[in-house]
Amino acid sequence: MTPPFIRANVSLVNMTWKIVFALFPVAGICIYVFGLKALTVLALSVFSAVFAEAVWHRAAKKKIRLQDGNAVLTGLLVAFLLPRSAPWWIPVLGGVFAVSVGREIFGGTGHYVFQPALLAKIFLLAFLPQEAAGWLLPMQIRWAAFLLNPAILAAGFFLIQSRIVPPRLPYYYLAVILAVSLALGRDALGDILTGRTLMMAFFYLPDFSCVPVTEKGRVYFSILSALLGATLRFLCNLPDGEAYGILFMNTLTPLFDRYLRPRFLGE
Repeated sequence: MTPPFIRANVSLVNMTWKIVFALFPVAGICIYVFGLKALTVLALSVFSAVFAEAVWHRAAKKKIRLQDGNAVLTGLLVAFLLPRSAPWWIPVLGGVFAVSVGREIFGGTGHYVFQPALLAKIFLLAFLPQEAAGWLLPMQIRWAAFLLNPAILAAGFFLIQSRIVPPRLPYYYLAVILAVSLALGRDALGDILTGRTLMMAFFYLPDFSCVPVTEKGRVYFSILSALLGATLRFLCNLPDGEAYGILFMNTLTPLFDRYLRPRFLGE
């Protein structure tokens, strides 16, 4: 590349650890509500993701860089997608699958096509539906929901303010979910404040490697992900429809980047 370069105090490691720290209050609420069960799911998922990444890097004779936080983040995101009652081997399998199949098989951080944690969740639902059904978030407990929703929103706004999450992605996503819910005569506010919808909007949808690079592409990506996810969840009664919606739109990201990019002068 030809200099000069634009310099900024931004790094992938810094961004990743900020997301991890933003998730700590959410994890703390889960542990406070469910106790040792939630802590076990979180710990096993994170440990298995870190271990899987170390094995892959060792096998590829690459420098093991666990301090970059990518495996920790992947493990956390997998854990939130699992029920607290899951047997110990479910978070272990989810963490290993997310890192091995979701990330490393595509070339690692920055190269994968699908959001790794969501891919692990769909894999577990396909082969172990009874053990993997449900979320770690305690939304069924009213007082816990009053704690959890503000924690997720505060974490999401912190990431937007830190310019880690593009602001349009979660806003358009939540707006479409709200519009579809209203059109179907449902409890729109209840559908938004389920914890998992907010988590999808702020933590699973805006994955660095899986969203378009252009502003217009991100808007379309967010709107269509929400529309497909809401349709599967509300009309097809698929509890994890939003996960399917995001994963499907991940496959179209290269098309958004190709056809919605700005044109060069004279092109």
